[in-house]
Amino acid sequence: MIRTNWAISMAALCLLSFSSCSHDLGPTLQQVNEQEFTKNFEASIGQVNPNQDWNLYSDRSVSVQVGGEASVNYTLYVCDKNPAQDNSASLLAVATAQGGTTANIDVNLATAIETVYIVRGDGVAQYVVPASLNGNQFEGSFVYSPAASARTRAVSLASGNPFNVINTDDFYKTSVPAVAEIPSSDLLSDVTDAIYKVTSGSHTPWPYYNTVTYTLYVAGDVTLNFLYTSGQNLNIYVVSGTLTVTGDDSQNNANGFISVAPDAKLVWNRSTSSVTKYTRLINESDGKSFTIYNRGTFEIQDEKLGIVDNATIYNEGTLKAPNGIEVVGGTRVAYLYNVGENAELELGSLKVSTNGHFLNDGGTVTITGKTEAGDSNTWWVNNGPYTTGTLDILQNNQHFYNYCQLFINDKLSIVGGGSAGTEAVFHQMDGSYLEAESGLFNNVTVELGAGAGFNIKNGSYWRAKGSQFQGFKAGANQAFVRLGGKTEVESHIKNFQANGNIALGIENFVDLGNGNVGDQPLTEITNGAAEVKFDNLTVTPNAKSCGAAWTIGGGIEPTYEYNTIAFEDLGSTDDFDFNDIVLEIAKDAKTGKATATIVAAGGTLPVDVEYDGEVIFSKTDGVMHTNRGNYGNAEITLNSNEDLKKFKLIVKNEGNLQSSIIESATKKGEAPQALIIPGQWAWPTERTNITTAYPDFANWVINTTNTDWYTNPVDGTVVK
Repeated sequence: MIRTNWAISMAALCLLSFSSCSHDLGPTLQQVNEQEFTKNFEASIGQVNPNQDWNLYSDRSVSVQVGGEASVNYTLYVCDKNPAQDNSASLLAVATAQGGTTANIDVNLATAIETVYIVRGDGVAQYVVPASLNGNQFEGSFVYSPAASARTRAVSLASGNPFNVINTDDFYKTSVPAVAEIPSSDLLSDVTDAIYKVTSGSHTPWPYYNTVTYTLYVAGDVTLNFLYTSGQNLNIYVVSGTLTVTGDDSQNNANGFISVAPDAKLVWNRSTSSVTKYTRLINESDGKSFTIYNRGTFEIQDEKLGIVDNATIYNEGTLKAPNGIEVVGGTRVAYLYNVGENAELELGSLKVSTNGHFLNDGGTVTITGKTEAGDSNTWWVNNGPYTTGTLDILQNNQHFYNYCQLFINDKLSIVGGGSAGTEAVFHQMDGSYLEAESGLFNNVTVELGAGAGFNIKNGSYWRAKGSQFQGFKAGANQAFVRLGGKTEVESHIKNFQANGNIALGIENFVDLGNGNVGDQPLTEITNGAAEVKFDNLTVTPNAKSCGAAWTIGGGIEPTYEYNTIAFEDLGSTDDFDFNDIVLEIAKDAKTGKATATIVAAGGTLPVDVEYDGEVIFSKTDGVMHTNRGNYGNAEITLNSNEDLKKFKLIVKNEGNLQSSIIESATKKGEAPQALIIPGQWAWPTERTNITTAYPDFANWVINTTNTDWYTNPVDGTVVK
C-alpha cells in the first residue's frame, strides 16, 4: 500500500529546517523511509541473509540432439513450460540448427527450473521434448523422430520376441544345376539324397524314403500334385516360370521348403473342397518344419491358407491371398514374415492366434477385410505401412506393437480381460502412427512412445473396465491422441485415463456415468497429460515415413518471455503484499522488443515508471486496481534479464511532488522494495502478507533457499 507517512515526513522536514545552517543535514526523507521499511520488513518476515542478492535467475546451457533430416534447417524454441499444454509458457531462447546435429543454446532463466521444453519446428510439424537439468546443462533429444526419406526404419524389437529375421539368400537359386529330369513315374526312390529338375508338365512327386532329402529345381511352367506328403523331406527351388501346386489333401505335412526366386511364381490351389476351401501348411513332427520363401510372386487362389504347427511363410516378394491367411500355431509355433521394402502382402483377411506370430518388418500390408489377433501367446508386430478393413485385438495379450503406420478403414476393437494382468496392451512405438475410423475399447492400455500418434476419426466407445488402468500412457517425450466424433465413456471410476506427456484432443466427450457419484471421477488426466483444443490438434500422415506430422494450437510457435516486478511501499504500512505496483514485462525473444505493463496497482498515489533513466509512462488516476488488467504500458528494448534492474518507480505525494524512489534492483543483504520474479506471477490479494500467500518466501529471505517460492501460492490468497 503506497501512502505517505506524514509523521515521518514532517519530522524529516523539521530536521532539515533545523539543520539548514549546518554542514550535517542528517538523513533524507528517502533514507528515513527506507530505514523504516527495513525495520518493518524484518519484524514481519525475518532477518535478511547478508548473502541474499535477490537474484532468482541463473545462466545455463541447453544441449539438444536435433534429430530429423540432415537437409532440414529446424527452428528450436526453448520454453520454461510445455507450450502445447500451458499458455503461460515463457519463451527463453530461439535458435536454428541442422537436422542430425547437436545444438547448444545459452539461456538465462529461473534458478528453480529443472526441466525446460524444446519445440522443434520445420514449417510443417511441431514436436515438443523435455530437457532435464544435469549439472548446469539441460539435455534433451529429438532422435526418435522418423526420417522423412525412409518408408520404413530399422527397429529393435521388444525383449522376448519369438522372431528370427535372417538372410535368406541361400534359399534362392538363379540357375538349374546339371541334373536329371524327374523320373517319368514321379517316384523318387533314391536311398541317398537326390536332386532333380522339372521343366514342364504335370507331376505327382512321391518321395519314397523318409530318411532321404529330395530336391527339385523348377524351371518352366510346371504343375505338382501332392498326394503323399506325410513326413517326406522335400525341398523345391522355383528358379523361373510358374509352379502350380494342387492336390486333394487339405494339409501339407512334409518337411522342407519351397523357395520362389524374384522372377518366378508360385500358385497354390490345394483344396478342391467346395465346402471348406481351406488348406494348411503343417508339420506335426517335433524338430521338423515346412517353410515357403518367396521373393517372386506367391498366389493362393481359391482357398484360405492356414499356417499351422511348425510352418512358416517368409515373404520378401508379393503374396496374394484374397480369401485370407490364418497363422495358428496350435501346440507348436507358426510364423508369417513380411520382410523388406519389396515385400507386399495383399490379403482378404489375417488371423493370428494360439502360438501364431506375425511380423511385418519393412514391407507393405493391405488387408481388405479383418485383421484379428488374440491369445496371450501371440505376437503381432508391424514395422511398415499397414492398411486393414478392421482390427480386432482380443484377450489378455501384451504383444501387439506398431512401429510404423497402421490405417484401419473401419473399426479398431481392443478388448482385454477384466482383472489385473489380463488387460490388453497395445504398444504405439516411437514415431509411429495409428488411424482408425472408430474404436471400441475395454480393459486396454495404449502405451505411446516418443512422437507416437493415435487418431480415432469418428467416435470411440469405452466400456466399463476392471480394477486396472484403462486409457493412454506416455513417457516424458511428447505423444499425441486425437479422438474425433463422440468419445463415449461408460460409468466406472477412472474409466478413461491419460498419463504422461500427451497432447489430448477430444471433439465431443460423453460421460455415460454423469450424475453417478460413485463412479466419479470418470476421467483422470495426470503426469503431464493435458487437453488441447481439438480443432488445433491436426495431423498429416507422412507419405514417405512411418509417422505423421502433428501440429498443436495451429502450430506451436511460442513468442514471449514473461517476467514480473512487484513493488512494495516505503514502510508506511506493514502489509507487505507486494501489489502496490506490479509490472509485467513481455519480451519477444525473436526481436528483443518488450512491453512493460502495469497489471495491478494496490496503491493510489501518482507514480512514474522509469526505465533506463527515462519515464516511459505514468499512473495518475488515484484508483486502486487489485485485479489483473492493463493500467498503463510502453514498449522498451530488453537485451537480457539483467536489464530488468533498470526499472525505477518514482512515487509522488498528494501534491504530485516526488516523495520516494524505488529501484527494481535491491542491494545484497538489504530488505527488498521490489522483487524481480520469473514468469507471470500471481500477486497477493490486498493486505495479504507475502509470507501468508507464499509460505516459502521467508526461507528464501532468511536462508537463501527455496528459490521456487513464487511457484507455490496458498489457494485463495493470490490474484491470478
